[in-house]
Amino acid sequence: MIIREDELQTLLPFLAQLAGYKNPPTPVLEPEASLAWLTAIYDQNLENHLQDIYQQDYLSFGFGAWSST
Repeated sequence: MIIREDELQTLLPFLAQLAGYKNPPTPVLEPEASLAWLTAIYDQNLENHLQDIYQQDYLSFGFGAWSST
């Protein structure tokens, strides 16, 4: 099973209950660290190289182009 970040708060407690935890805690998401460094170096050329290198991951996990938003 693949759980995406935006699904953590609902699916992790559900999975914990399936595993036998009666009152699992709700995960607390940490605020995102600044990605300004990535924004500074990211361009379409880099994206093309990454898609070539990690083609199987893009296909298997549904990755798309990175976005700062």
